[in-house]
Formats: sequence, C-alpha cells, structure tokens
Amino acid sequence: MIVITSVANSFAEPIAAPGASSAFVSTDLAVQKAVVAFTDGRFLESEQLLDSASDKTAAGELREIIRRTRREYGLDRAAFTAKLRDSIPDVTDADIDRWLADKSIQHRTIDGEVRIFRREPGHLLRFNKEAMARRDAHKKPTTQPTEPKWELNDHLARVIETAAKSTSAEVEPVKTTITYTLTVKPTSKAKAGSKLDVWLPFPQEYARQRD
Repeated sequence: MIVITSVANSFAEPIAAPGASSAFVSTDLAVQKAVVAFTDGRFLESEQLLDSASDKTAAGELREIIRRTRREYGLDRAAFTAKLRDSIPDVTDADIDRWLADKSIQHRTIDGEVRIFRREPGHLLRFNKEAMARRDAHKKPTTQPTEPKWELNDHLARVIETAAKSTSAEVEPVKTTITYTLTVKPTSKAKAGSKLDVWLPFPQEYARQRD
C-alpha cells in the first residue's frame, strides 16, 4: 500500500527573513528612523536613535554597518589630495571638485563632511580619462637599454655561418644573467630579521647549459 502524505500544511510555516541585515527589515520604529538617518548620511543621529531601540539585534547590526562604512570612507579631502599628488602632482582643488561632482571619485557625505573611499584614487585613475592622461603625462620616461637588442633570427644566422666554418659541436654561446628579487608582503607573519625558507626556480646545469 502506498501512503501519500499531505504537504499543504507546510505552506503555513513562517517565511524566513530575507538575506538583508535585520536592521533593514526590523519593525522597531527607532531602528527604522535610524536606518533613514544612516541612509541620509546622518551617522551620529542614527547612533543616537539606536540607543532607544528595543530590537537589540537589529540595532547592533546597524551600528556595525555604520562602523564599517566610516572605515571604508576613511579619507578626508586633504588625505585624498596627498595620495593623488603621487600620480598627478599638479592636481588642483577645482579638479577634485569636478571629479567629485561627476562621481569619478567614490565618496559620500557623512555628518556633513565629504568622506572619500579609502582605496581612492584607484577608481579615479582607472575610469576617468582626463585623470588617466594627466597621470601618464607625469610618468618618468623609461630608460632605454644601452646594449643593442638581441634578435633570435640574427643569432641563428650567426650560428649557421660559424658552424659551417667550425668543427666544434658548440658555437656562438649566449650568456644570460638572471636577477631575482624577493619581496615579502607587509601583511605576512614574518618578522623583521627572521629567516625564511623559500622555493625559487633555478636554471639547471647540463651539457649545453652550464656555468
């Protein structure tokens, strides 16, 4: 005998909350007012409103969102300008005003002050054509090599020519110098002066590759 179980009652189960923070779906009036203040950039007012919230979970989550947003938009105008001058030394206040206005610089107003995304000017120098052109104009020209450029076709021609006149199995050797630079990221756990064991590729020695 086959028993079929009704599943109609399963639809009576409460629907789970959406994936958003509980701060944005809370029915607590104080939290709702705090969310509006946060969205408008009035962070201090938002935090004050949360003091009277009864939904402590939602209030705690919104406080954390405010804390993280302050950190992410941690640059004031002076600090941002100093960073940007590394790439565009002649940047002016008018330039920054223009790029803020057209949203080339990621920013938001927090408690009445313009705060700039901490990773700027990365966005500006990646998407704003004017800023990119001015950065490139200030780049120092690369040093041209003093030795003539090595060409494989020319080398092979010399090998053939020399081999035709020589009884040696090896002609026209090429000397290659390899320089390694190892950089340890500042975020690594290594301490200054400590010994590191690292794996580096190294040219193998055999009959046709030696010294």
